[in-house]
Parts: sequence; C-alpha cells; structure tokens
Amino acid sequence: MPPDGSSINAVNTPQISIPRQLESFSLYAPPSTDLHRQTPINDTVTAPILYLTPSHPFTGAEVTVSAKWELEWDQAGLVIFTGDVCSSIDQATTPSSAPLHPAALEDRDQDPYEEDQAPPAYSAPSRHSKWVKASLEFTNNALHATSVSATLDGADLAIAPLPPPYYNTHQMQTSAAATIPGRTDLRLKLERIGYALWVWYEDPSPPPYSTELNWKKLREISGFFWGIEDKEIKIGVTASRPANFGMSVWEREHGGAALSQTSAEGSAGEVEGLDGGDPDLTARRGLLVHFEDLEIW
Repeated sequence: MPPDGSSINAVNTPQISIPRQLESFSLYAPPSTDLHRQTPINDTVTAPILYLTPSHPFTGAEVTVSAKWELEWDQAGLVIFTGDVCSSIDQATTPSSAPLHPAALEDRDQDPYEEDQAPPAYSAPSRHSKWVKASLEFTNNALHATSVSATLDGADLAIAPLPPPYYNTHQMQTSAAATIPGRTDLRLKLERIGYALWVWYEDPSPPPYSTELNWKKLREISGFFWGIEDKEIKIGVTASRPANFGMSVWEREHGGAALSQTSAEGSAGEVEGLDGGDPDLTARRGLLVHFEDLEIW
C-alpha cells in the first residue's frame, strides 16, 4: 500500500504539493542537482528528495521510475538514510580535526593541562549518516541500473547495463531508422535481510508467459543496519540531473530563474516535448521523473 502523503517530508523541493496518496506522482530535478558523497564527511545534497520515517521496522521498499532520459547521469529511484537526510549541512568532527585547547594556542611548547587545569570535556565525533540509493541512470548513451553506497569510508558505485530495448529515446525519436520504441521505466527495490541491505531491479527480459516480476540482485551492503535504531531510518525517493548548463541568456537578462515543483508539473508538456514558447528555459533543461506504485513496508 502506498504511504500516506501526510507522513512525507520534502528536501530541495520548494513549493511542492505532496499528494495524499503516493500511487503516482512526479518529481522535478533542476540542472546541477545531485546526491553524492565526495569524502567520508562531505555530501552534496542538492537533489530533490521525498522521504518518511517508517512507523514500523523497515523491511523493504519498491517503486517504478520513468522519464525522458537524455543527459549524462540523469537518474532517479529509491534512497535510504540511517540518519539526517541533510547531513552535508553539518560537518562531522573527527579527532584529527578537533579544535585545539585555547592554552595550546598560546604556547605550543607548554603543557596546556599543567597547574591543575582540567582538560576540555570529551566530545564524541558525530556519526555521519550512511545512505544508499538505487536508480535508473542514463550514462554512456544508455540506461543502467545503478546503486551508490555512501558509508564512513566514502562512496562506491555498482552498475548493471540493461539489455535492449533500453535506448536513448530522444535519438530514436529523431532517427528515421528507429522503429522499435525504447523502454524508459524500471522497477527498483530495497530489501532488509538481517543487518544487510539488498538492492534489486526488475529483470527487463522475463521468461515468456511469466506473469510475475523477475528480480535481479544488483548488490548487497553487508552490515548496513548494524547498530542502527529503527527511528534513525529514513526511506524515500529522489531524482537528479547533475549536468550543468550554465545560465541562459534569458536568465541573465532576468536575474536568474528558479522553477518550482508546481510550475514544473504544470509545464510537463514543455519539459517532455521540448516545445518552444515557454519563457522559463529552466523548465526545458530540468528532469521530470514519474514515480509509480511506491510501496514501503
């Protein structure tokens, strides 16, 4: 059963109107948006995210994503956090980067704790949030199932190419030789198995006469839930278009442009059809992603 819209929190989504039931909805990602971990303590969290904290122990989530994938690294799918969703705002403090005691700054050769001076109170290093995202991603002119796992050691990528008919649909629509429509959707799943997190995607080529979903395992993150309380888990969806177009002539003349979720959904025809006549050029450079049948259990 889809989650109730009243339980959803939104990040990087100004003026978004969250539907009451999330059976079918859209999420707009402007250019230069991403969810990425550069270093173990530094995230880039500019992508729009809708998430909730489950009211019961999390066991799994599924969603189907689709869009007009055109630019390198266009992506959307599921994401799970084990802490603050906006963790990049806070810089984690490590013992090596902890500030020096004031006495030590005055005289480096002098013991800052002599003359019965008490040492400063110990402050435990803040635990940075771990997160994993499972996405349908457009890269190298084709669609792939991808997953990024961000832990205290940094981030790594798992990627699986999808067989035909996953093509660059924009090129196919403009090519006279293209006769087979490309597939632009994929169902993704996150599943908790013990302390591990398993990432799945729907097999796009199920056996003939099969009426059930056929899943392929993309990766397993062992120990992802180790030491994590249920109340720390945040689960949801995200979309991003890391490509940066720079500022258009219209934006420079009008002091920049920012497209809200509401206007993006209202301009879906321009976003998907690349039609002219829309003065807000940002609408035609962002990525509008459709989510279907979101389930969290």
